[in-house]
Amino acid sequence: MDRTTSPQFDQYGRYPYLRMERPEDLLRLQSLDDGRWAATSSPVFGMNIDPAFLRCLDVDGNGRILSDDVRAAVAWLTERLAFAPSWVNRKPELPLNLIKTAHTDGHTLTPIARRILTSLGTPDLPTISLAQVRNSQTALSKQQLNGDGVIPPTSTDDADVKAFIADLVKATGGVKDASGENGVNTAILDQFKKDAPAIIAWHEQGESVAVGAIPRAFDAIKPVRAKIDQFFAQCAFVRFDARAESRMRLNDAELSQLDVRDGDAIRARMLDAPLAAPNTAGTLPLAEGVNEAYRPLLDTFKSAAFEPILEDDSGVCTEAQWRELLAKIAPYETWLNAKPNSVFGSLGVETLRAHLDGTSDGTVRSLIEQDTAIAAELRQLQALEKLVLYHQWLFEFANNFASFPRLFEPNERALFEWGTLVLAGWEFHFSVAVENRAKHADLAKNSRMYLLYLQLSGSKPEDSREIVVPVTRGGSRQFYVGRRGVFFTTSGRELDAQIVQIVENPISLCETMKEPFRRLRDLVTKRLDQVTTSAYKEADATFTQATAKLETSIQSGMRDAQASAMETTEALSAPPPVSPTPAPIAPTLPDSKGNTTNSRDMLIGVGLLAAGLGTAFKFLTDTVIKLSDPRTLMVVGITFSVITTTLILLVFLNAWLQLRKRDLAVLLQACGWAINGRMLMSRRVAKAFSEPTRLPPEAKRRRKERRIKGSRDPRSAHGFDDSV
Repeated sequence: MDRTTSPQFDQYGRYPYLRMERPEDLLRLQSLDDGRWAATSSPVFGMNIDPAFLRCLDVDGNGRILSDDVRAAVAWLTERLAFAPSWVNRKPELPLNLIKTAHTDGHTLTPIARRILTSLGTPDLPTISLAQVRNSQTALSKQQLNGDGVIPPTSTDDADVKAFIADLVKATGGVKDASGENGVNTAILDQFKKDAPAIIAWHEQGESVAVGAIPRAFDAIKPVRAKIDQFFAQCAFVRFDARAESRMRLNDAELSQLDVRDGDAIRARMLDAPLAAPNTAGTLPLAEGVNEAYRPLLDTFKSAAFEPILEDDSGVCTEAQWRELLAKIAPYETWLNAKPNSVFGSLGVETLRAHLDGTSDGTVRSLIEQDTAIAAELRQLQALEKLVLYHQWLFEFANNFASFPRLFEPNERALFEWGTLVLAGWEFHFSVAVENRAKHADLAKNSRMYLLYLQLSGSKPEDSREIVVPVTRGGSRQFYVGRRGVFFTTSGRELDAQIVQIVENPISLCETMKEPFRRLRDLVTKRLDQVTTSAYKEADATFTQATAKLETSIQSGMRDAQASAMETTEALSAPPPVSPTPAPIAPTLPDSKGNTTNSRDMLIGVGLLAAGLGTAFKFLTDTVIKLSDPRTLMVVGITFSVITTTLILLVFLNAWLQLRKRDLAVLLQACGWAINGRMLMSRRVAKAFSEPTRLPPEAKRRRKERRIKGSRDPRSAHGFDDSV
């Protein structure tokens, strides 16, 4: 089969990847099984690529790109663009002769591109760049008519139309235009056309009901309406049962519990009380005997509603008069409740009439139609931007998605790589961005690699991010949390880097061979720490107990000495007393459990241990002396050598196998990638990812250590001279 037509696979890290060297190789992805892709999905986060390109690929906007998204992008691009080497070179300029004019989009995109170049004064330029397309989009979005269907007041010079748009924006808040101003769209105009006539009709209806003192009376009745209804209901209850009158007053117990010094409590109780004392006559006094908490409201009710509407100045309101008053304001209340719920009511009926009678609405709708027509051009510009982005990035992205050739090339960078870390005299050339360090470290520890998590910072806010760097060579002694280095991005910027977390795994063959012994050492050290801590606590408790007993004995002795001195003073004239026999030394006291002190037990234990070690040593010495036959000694030596050599070989083999299991795919999976195969770390890849910083080839090394004889005068370092 012809090599140019059959797919080729290259094996990296023990997994075969599709080789893509020509733009035509993108077509192989359409039929390639997902199981043969290097990755079947990836996050949008952490890519060194134009964010607009990723947004075009991420059609559903979920922050992830799937293999089907890549296939759809390949199909879209190959329908509109002819294959050319420029696809592979990742150039930001699109040759216009590659656009397929037979396609509908290609037929419209070529004139758009030519018009952009003409506006820039370069009509004959054979290519168009991404920057030129985006500048045209920006210029179009800042025009008065920019294709978004929103018309701000500044879109017209007509004063009436400008005022009409401004009033609608004032009432509704408007819609944000592409230029940044607030304006109106068809939806706002339709709502105005619907609400304005209803508001005007409602105002016209109110002219027959909102007459005389009715509006002011309604406003005066509204705050006391519920309390007046309550009062007449209470009067009816008193007429039904006279005992109810006492229930509506404070009794002695309630009055005694009321804090008469608490103004808030008094006001709350008065607001809860009736407007006046309920009576069987059912009359509400409006002057004397009213609840002082409601007096201002009742005074307004009396002057604005009761007297002008009923023409009664008696100062007393009956229930019948109350019902009559409510009946007279009922039409006004009904009309008021029927007020249209529209934001345009705030403009006033006269302004609404003026806008409805004028031609501003039609003028704005015409402007919207013109603006909408430009939307087609804006969409074409967006399609042209997408075409330029795909021409520049799609082949590179697909090569970093379906295959990982850049990852294993020393002088190349994959799109998910961020740069080189220089730290502790080493250069680490592989790094990826981390979105959630805790989750990443929890999964990445299974990669069997030694990982450094670093916080990057620079002069720009976007420089601040966290990355992870695998250490594939060298040792781990020089790494610790807090150590700083410098990081060089793929674009050449230098950033500050600081270690914030370490995931420990063996780095080199030597460290891997020492790993079992290190674990044994850690286990023994941990156990010794536990034993030492326990012994320390026990000794501390014993010492505290002994100190307390000694202090008690000293205090008792001092009291006995004081008593003896007093007896001696009183008996100076008496013959000298017989000297008492010295008290014997107190024996060692047992503790609370009946055991002797720990010091004695420790001495006994040490003696037994020394005796056991001496016995064992004597046994070994005697055994060696008995083996006087040279042949026996040779057999023992050979056996010991074979066992030792076998053990060393097994440890070496285990260490070698452990290093061979280091998997870079797990590191990418922790970042959110769905990787098909294992990307095991080979020796060459390990050397490419981590290397010591070397001197320039032409540099000469010379050992020159400064020798200082005698003492140094600290003043001489700062230029002091005693002779001055």
